[in-house]
Amino acid sequence: MTIAPGGALSGRQGGADGSVVVKLGMWLDNVRKRAAKLPEQRRADLDELGMRW
Repeated sequence: MTIAPGGALSGRQGGADGSVVVKLGMWLDNVRKRAAKLPEQRRADLDELGMRW
């Protein structure tokens, strides 16, 4: 995933034809809502990056 100009996060978010532009705030909101379902390693990686839950 990369951050595109304008504050959008570019990466695979369910697009069958490749990458889809997702706004960073939307991505963060979705991750926070699914926090209990994330694999432990993914959650630990986000914690290490300073994720605010």
